[in-house]
Amino acid sequence: PGYLLGPHLDPKRTTFTVLLYLAREDDPEELGTDLYRVNGIIRRTGTKTYYPEEDGLSCVKAKQIPFRPNTILAFLNGGGAHGAMIPRDAPPATARYAYQFYVGPDVEQLTTLLATLPPAQHQDWLGLLAE
Repeated sequence: PGYLLGPHLDPKRTTFTVLLYLAREDDPEELGTDLYRVNGIIRRTGTKTYYPEEDGLSCVKAKQIPFRPNTILAFLNGGGAHGAMIPRDAPPATARYAYQFYVGPDVEQLTTLLATLPPAQHQDWLGLLAE
């Protein structure tokens, strides 16, 4: 209870994120994933998880995907943000079980992509080649 993962985009190398909810039949649906509209232009300069609100952008909750058994949520890691929470007033044993993985290009594919970009945009991607 009290867990909060605020609006964020996953690491830059991620093309899309996949979440498999491992919910039990009696788990509350509000433990799902919140999807946010980001107001403003996202200018990621790093390669790690990005929190738009830390750059002064506002995030407005657009939808909540219910936490239901054996549900899969897949989304592009781009113009929107996502987050999750367990309310402070939830019963002490409340838990949110999910399996998450990312899909994205490997180093060779990133190198090929980098070659197509103007030199001014290379710096935004260089950290990914070392990860």
